[in-house]
Amino acid sequence: MRKVDTYGRRKLLLIGVGIITVSVFALGILFAMNDDAAGGGDEYSSFDSAERAAAIISCVGVVAGYSLSYGPLTWLITSELYPTNVRGRALGASTIISSVSAIFVSYTFLSGQSMFGRAVPFVFYFVISLGSFIFHYLAIPDTGLCNADEGN
Repeated sequence: MRKVDTYGRRKLLLIGVGIITVSVFALGILFAMNDDAAGGGDEYSSFDSAERAAAIISCVGVVAGYSLSYGPLTWLITSELYPTNVRGRALGASTIISSVSAIFVSYTFLSGQSMFGRAVPFVFYFVISLGSFIFHYLAIPDTGLCNADEGN
């Protein structure tokens, strides 16, 4: 993450979230096509080699997008976004929200697949990712040029 100041925090965040959004969309499409081909979501249906490769590339895309954006930049942008007098509480709230979101994804993924089909959780995560991308585009400033006490 040495290049954060060179490329800009907001730009890296948007690129990473964009990669996540496209990758999760691709996974949703792949699972939806596979469920349809298997006759309604047979749990033993399998991907052919091209679908398997696309699924692996999409999974790598999610991880790479996260590593480029949410992984490091969530904490950096949050620490720069707020003035010093509320920064500690804001970082604490961000940590709680991040943990609750991770718990939500972990506990709903498999049950969502078994209740609604294998593609539905990916479609849901796509909608959340797309909303996140739009929010970041409209509301998150590039904090790299701010002074530590300014906030935004």
